[in-house]
Amino acid sequence: MRKRKRVSPTIIQDSYVSGLRHLRRLSAVKSERAIEMLTPAANPGSHCPMHTTLSLAGRMAGVSTLVIGMPECGTYSKMVIPEPFGKQGELHWAYLLDGNEVVFGCSKGLGEAIKEMDAAGAQAILLIVTCIPNLIAEDVELLVQELEPQLSTARLAVVQAAHFTCSSHPPGFWRTLAAMGSLMDEGPDTGTARTINIMSFGPPRNAAGPELEELLDGQGWQTRYLTPASSLDEYLEAPKASLNLVASPHFAELAAVMEKRFGIPAVQLHSAYSCADIGQAYERIADILGIPQKDIASPAQEKLLRLEQEAEDCAKGVTFAITDGHLDPLPLAAYWTRLGLEPLLIHMEGFGQGDKAWGRTIVKSGHDPLICHMANPETDAAVIAELSPGICVGRPLAPRAPGTVYLEGLSALAATCGYARSIRMLESLCKAIQQE
Repeated sequence: MRKRKRVSPTIIQDSYVSGLRHLRRLSAVKSERAIEMLTPAANPGSHCPMHTTLSLAGRMAGVSTLVIGMPECGTYSKMVIPEPFGKQGELHWAYLLDGNEVVFGCSKGLGEAIKEMDAAGAQAILLIVTCIPNLIAEDVELLVQELEPQLSTARLAVVQAAHFTCSSHPPGFWRTLAAMGSLMDEGPDTGTARTINIMSFGPPRNAAGPELEELLDGQGWQTRYLTPASSLDEYLEAPKASLNLVASPHFAELAAVMEKRFGIPAVQLHSAYSCADIGQAYERIADILGIPQKDIASPAQEKLLRLEQEAEDCAKGVTFAITDGHLDPLPLAAYWTRLGLEPLLIHMEGFGQGDKAWGRTIVKSGHDPLICHMANPETDAAVIAELSPGICVGRPLAPRAPGTVYLEGLSALAATCGYARSIRMLESLCKAIQQE
């Protein structure tokens, strides 16, 4: 591994890897549509947001779906949820526009379909708006406002899932979860119950960090996990909480919706990697919950501080690329640049609300890495091999980059937060560098 080789970011495209000239640098990426494919090889296509919305909703007991689109959308939807009836009475239907509706709109027929689902017992319906209804400016949200007073049981929420508005599928996750917030109602315990929501994309265990969850339990606070597998009833209970701990970037928009609608504060744990940032997040949690600051301290702080100093000593000047799509890449890249590592290239599945701020942080540190989307492993691997970063965060691809150390186990850390996550990460980083 080329530990100390420093490559000026301004010359990478011209003299280092000519195949990267089409990519934009982080400073020029303001939205997901600015992210280009890493290689010009024939792209097999990524799943559209409708796919991820359906895959997520299909796991939520009590949540029905109505795909609004063309016959192709109906066919594709059945590849995700084959059966129109769920195990607990959910309905997974599609409303397919005909030629007349494409020209003149579909509100009348769509309204009748929604009423039919309501009469069939749907508790909550996610209205998934695909490309054509979006292009003809069908106002589904206005239709929802008109219809809801006429329905007997069904709650309605709109998910914008037009594929042409984004280059990949992750927006389907956060848009769906944000839509769940519009199904919630305010009640007597809203924002005051002695309960904390932990919003996690992983299994319901230690997602907020084991030391923090033990502390909260010891202080008498109950925790409620919200995950992709949570039921409609669990989401509807979520406003009965005093705090949202966001352990996954996919839940950031839902937390924002709940803070705006119900005044429930949120603490973003998924993006806190450094000892200082984790400490600040824990201090804010203590302030919100009325926990003495001395009780929020953790012995793990000292261990992480020692590891950060060790990483600065052994990793300064090491170049790195992030190719793993499971991680939240920009907060991780910002953390590593603070430790002295130098980012060359970052693969991004999407560009969320918080990514602009993290991008500015990285650029202000004097780094401006190339941003790409990787979808062709065979051809992408050759470019990474030619780029030859000191560290590659992701699984090895053939051909392997000579002199590059691959950290493929870090994707497992995406399901947790706190000191334990950063400790495991830095232990892996330092071990890899010292063994090379």
